Amino acid sequence: MALTVTSANTNNLRGGARNVMRSPSGIPYVVLVDATDGGIEVWKGDGVSPTAFTEQNAAANPQTSGYGCVSAAMDSSGVIHIAYMYYNTKVSQLRYVTYNTATDTFSGDVAVKADIGNDPISLSNLFTAIAVDGNDVPHVAYSEYPNKGGLPSLFYNNRIGGAWNSAGLEVEGATNGYPCAGYDLAIDLDNRPVVSYVRMVLRDFEYNAVAAIGNTNDPTGWTLKDLVFQSATGRTSIVVDPAGNHYVLCGELSYPRIYRHNRADSWTTWTSIYSGSSIEGRSLSWSGTNLYFFYESSAGNVCYQTFDGSTWSAETVLETGSFTFVKSKWGFWADCDSSGNMVTKTPFSRRAANEIDYLFVDNTASPDIWWGTLPLVTSSWASKPLKVYLGGSWTTKPLKYHNGSAWVEKPLKCFS
Repeated sequence: MALTVTSANTNNLRGGARNVMRSPSGIPYVVLVDATDGGIEVWKGDGVSPTAFTEQNAAANPQTSGYGCVSAAMDSSGVIHIAYMYYNTKVSQLRYVTYNTATDTFSGDVAVKADIGNDPISLSNLFTAIAVDGNDVPHVAYSEYPNKGGLPSLFYNNRIGGAWNSAGLEVEGATNGYPCAGYDLAIDLDNRPVVSYVRMVLRDFEYNAVAAIGNTNDPTGWTLKDLVFQSATGRTSIVVDPAGNHYVLCGELSYPRIYRHNRADSWTTWTSIYSGSSIEGRSLSWSGTNLYFFYESSAGNVCYQTFDGSTWSAETVLETGSFTFVKSKWGFWADCDSSGNMVTKTPFSRRAANEIDYLFVDNTASPDIWWGTLPLVTSSWASKPLKVYLGGSWTTKPLKYHNGSAWVEKPLKCFS
């Protein structure tokens, strides 16, 4: 059963990548934009299985008309790293703030890039994505406008060494004049940033979906691979599985496409693993051994499918209505579920999540931001026989304890 997050005003998830996470105590958090007053807001559930959300530290949140395009990622200590844009005509900015889930307070609101170049015209032409690496360091993909003509270029920055670089690193756009949109960002098993986006080659009326990988954790250059030619649409989504393989979701016209890159292969070698029907609002997550694909169906329902490496499941409807901007929870180096920390610094030993949370937007109603969760793991106590190896064979034996006067038999129970 989905819950409303917001309680008033007009709110959105536009222009950003991930927006939902759980703290190390298993509490869900949502980071969003209040478009009515320009607030970057954090909303917290009232428990691990929430019945309501409330806004946190509202007196200290970043708030200015023109703020938007928010993305968020939580590190292993429970600090949420938040990237967002400030549309201010010819002095627009990339900004960053943190939110500590242990104290429920904002801190460190700064301009990472105090002037991104020319006038972007509106917030709808700006984008962000943020992720943390294996050292809890934030990396961000964002828009700059170094060229005239109001065309967004894809740039990258990180806070390695405790400070943001004075200048961002171009991924694509400024040099060749191709605007880029719909970013997502992850840090993979090799601790390298990987970005997905849509490139617009306007003179040829082409829209290409692209995957890019940095050459190191603190990259000086990028290797690009075009996945969809001519007709890529919508925002993209990227995830990495525990073995280090990469998956990118993009659109071709209104049809979803998912591609896989094996870690051992050249970056130019990708395989198509999904080609679907007309849907929108797409997002990828990974849990256990399965890829999860969340989306908005052509009817406006929130749905998902899974991929186990060889077979796709049938479509399952999660929410029925007229919804947009479906976004699911995921992080490679730091991700928690309702039990607390799920992913440690040893990705190969990660377990399946108890659930995957997701967000969606109802543009016809107020409240407009909704939170839902997809249960994945059902655990319970079960009686199990105790077996010992005696005389060359396994023998079932009772489990007994002494209560002070006699030995008493008790069943052996396991939590699974």
